[in-house]
Amino acid sequence: MSKFSLSRIILTFFLLFLVLNFSPFNFSKTNDEFFNNKTICKALVESVINSDSDQNSRVKVLVSEGKYKNKEFTLDNSLVVNDRELILRPNDYVQISISDDINGELNVKMYNYIRTKHIFFLVSFFILLVIVIAGIKGLYAVLSIAFNISVIYMILLPGLLSGYSPIALTIICCLIISFSSLIIQNGLNKKTISCLIGTLGGVIIAGLVTYVMSNSLQVSIKNEDVIGTMTNTLILAYVGSSMVTLMIFLGYNINFSYLINLQDISVEILRSLAGSIGIILSVPITIFARACMD
Repeated sequence: MSKFSLSRIILTFFLLFLVLNFSPFNFSKTNDEFFNNKTICKALVESVINSDSDQNSRVKVLVSEGKYKNKEFTLDNSLVVNDRELILRPNDYVQISISDDINGELNVKMYNYIRTKHIFFLVSFFILLVIVIAGIKGLYAVLSIAFNISVIYMILLPGLLSGYSPIALTIICCLIISFSSLIIQNGLNKKTISCLIGTLGGVIIAGLVTYVMSNSLQVSIKNEDVIGTMTNTLILAYVGSSMVTLMIFLGYNINFSYLINLQDISVEILRSLAGSIGIILSVPITIFARACMD
């Protein structure tokens, strides 16, 4: 059983601090064109007026942030899930878009459903489950995942948007992630060093094969092809499959609260965490089933 190591915890937070505050890449960001001069803000659902016809229900909302805070609007519920109107209830939170028309009047529309609270509960349950099932090893695993995501968001994505080679940058990030994750989870010992050597060789060979074969096959390797494959293997399927989407939002400097509440992003988070929770629980279930057979 692994012993608690304060030095590994301190090392992890130090690495997180470095990655989050000293990213080597800078690129111009803009969000003016993405929202087309709209203001996206959070609003509380005060009441819902259900429709007896095929028309959408009407929703009375109270803006809870920004320059329109405490203003009330009554809107059509245009949110859809599974080709049906999303059912809203009082005390739900939504995102609405507010813009001025040519006459200076406010044009207000329902924009998105706020999923932050539910995602927070799911992530918290996942972290708690990992720590309960795996103990201190689980804690190290959670810290390692946090560091890996930080490397992708603060180094890999900005580097790609800055025009650096996707193959070279992905190899470098994979090595940083592998090196840090192994030390965080196992400490610095012979086992870790041998794993690092194996990982270093495997990643470099994969990069060389990709580079050589892309030239000989006369194909163009896009950023998402290389990154999706390598980060899928090393970190999360979610990050790999959503890489291009994340690059777009990062390039436009999209607010995190908007990004996390998107249905497609929420679905990928759900799939990743649900699959991980299933894998984690399969261990004690297997042990329990085997014990019952004796």
